[in-house]
Amino acid sequence: MQIIRTEIPDVVIIEPKVFGDPRGFFFEAFQSQRYAEMGISRPFVQDNLSRSAFGVIRGLHIQNPRAQGKLVTVLRGRVLDVAVDVRIGSPTFARHVAVELNEENRRQLWVPRGFAHGFATLSETADFFYKCDEYYSPADESVIRWDDPVLTIKWGLQDPTVSARDAAGRWLGEMTSLPRYKGEESADLLTGRTGQVGGALCRPLADLGDVIAVDRTQLDLSRPGTIAESLDLLKPDLVVNPAAYTAVDPR
Repeated sequence: MQIIRTEIPDVVIIEPKVFGDPRGFFFEAFQSQRYAEMGISRPFVQDNLSRSAFGVIRGLHIQNPRAQGKLVTVLRGRVLDVAVDVRIGSPTFARHVAVELNEENRRQLWVPRGFAHGFATLSETADFFYKCDEYYSPADESVIRWDDPVLTIKWGLQDPTVSARDAAGRWLGEMTSLPRYKGEESADLLTGRTGQVGGALCRPLADLGDVIAVDRTQLDLSRPGTIAESLDLLKPDLVVNPAAYTAVDPR
């Protein structure tokens, strides 16, 4: 695969190597080790698929403080995909990357945490697929107006169709809850996210900084080899391994 760095270093275009013959084609859409080498190392926890008609704009959506990174692509059709840097203090704040994704180029776009995301449908219909490294959290999601003049995004559409929620989004300058730029990316690792203690710690730790929260299916603490492999892959600054206790009858 080919990696294309954009004018915003954190946003990456990925062109997979496609093998085609008269039968059809094959390509590798994701491989954790290779993607980790380019900085996409958090485990993906949710996959989403949407279908949109021509002229539809979805976005701009941002989730904070429970941030999401998204690996996006198009299975059928054409879209203009847009990632906007909304990290306070970032040297590229309010700048964006726009790239066409379609079923011919098979490109993927990595939209990191701290970026608002949206896309415009340029074909009759488009099937849009994306992997997320955090669960969808309606309580943490905000909408920035797709037509904010500060962003100067050229969507390539006249009179687009948008949802009522997206039409009621706020201007970037009105947003009161935006992520902060942290320079060189780092994160803490929290195990047991589905447990009683781990689940209770997810939100407080996310409020303090970037946290990767995993459950047993993603990191099995009973397997030492898995632990070493995960630590080498994620390289967390701190590991928080909560433990609950059970009252034991002294008899």
